[in-house]
Amino acid sequence: MENKNTYALVTGSTQGIGRYVANLLAAEGYNLIVIGHDSKHLGALSVDIQSRFPVAVHTYEADLTSPDDAFVLYRDIKDQEIQIATIAYSVHERKAFKEFAQTGIAKQYDAIQSNITNFIVLTRLFLPEMIARHSGKLISAVEEKHIDTPPNAVYAATIAFLDSFMSSMTSELRGSGVSVSNIRSSMAANNSHTIADKSNLEQAGKGMFRALTYKERDGYESFMRGDK
Repeated sequence: MENKNTYALVTGSTQGIGRYVANLLAAEGYNLIVIGHDSKHLGALSVDIQSRFPVAVHTYEADLTSPDDAFVLYRDIKDQEIQIATIAYSVHERKAFKEFAQTGIAKQYDAIQSNITNFIVLTRLFLPEMIARHSGKLISAVEEKHIDTPPNAVYAATIAFLDSFMSSMTSELRGSGVSVSNIRSSMAANNSHTIADKSNLEQAGKGMFRALTYKERDGYESFMRGDK
């Protein structure tokens, strides 16, 4: 990125599709603010990414389940005079959820806060600056296995909300210079987390992430170019 204070903000970045997107953005040259709830994993992610890509990585420990988390994060970023060029929001993993009547209300409330409320807040806070710059990207990332398994009603509703929200934002932001994308991708089963660079994405399947299909890669690269 031309501006050393320009960053992509990536939530859920220490595992799964959040880590996948963080690597893709680092390969594109984005500095990163990576968010997760485990400081040890965040530190390891930061070291790993910076060992392979010439980017800066800031870590931020938060689980984004409190209504105030997004506001606090926004204030901290503004205090550091960091410009957010991309928000990549990966949703809370579904694996901890059972059917609606068997899942505690606190866990389901946290899913609503994490998957919907705080993404809406962060988008609303940072979007006016993106529109003013006529440049920015919004990404909603969900791992397909959390969609295809028998759904918890609340979890499934949060994904449906995100799909509807991102579709509406695509229409609202047409011509604004801000691009919008849903990333829905499957991941390989092993625990490695290596991805090379954007010219070699097909090798990602040897690590944590399966390779992007040609259709996905073309769509991702078109999105990164800001094609409408």
